[in-house]
Amino acid sequence: MSAADNSAQKPPPSDPPQLAPPDQLASMNQSAQQSGGTGNAGQSSQGCPKKRSWFSVTAMHTVGGAEQVVEGLTLNCHVPDLGPTNGVTSSGSPHVRFDDLTPGGTGDVLGTSHDEVVWEVTTDIS
Repeated sequence: MSAADNSAQKPPPSDPPQLAPPDQLASMNQSAQQSGGTGNAGQSSQGCPKKRSWFSVTAMHTVGGAEQVVEGLTLNCHVPDLGPTNGVTSSGSPHVRFDDLTPGGTGDVLGTSHDEVVWEVTTDIS
């Protein structure tokens, strides 16, 4: 093997970590459970704010190459914390947003008030 060949394994460390004998593991686990358990975790976490999330839909359409707000569009949605619910877009706010939701959920747009118009749905998560 040449000096440039680094494929050889390194020797074991001179002081390998000391492992507990198998017959002591049960007592070590019991000791850790008693001294480091989560018995008072509820007390320590009181007063911490719960994180809340939101679900939002923005309705835009492209006219002549420029995006414009879709005004007066009612979105029939289903949001887990709220159940069936509606939101309406306006010129002041193209967003339909549902606040104070449990994180990690999903929402669905079930229909719109403009059923005679065909919409292409694209998503942008940011």
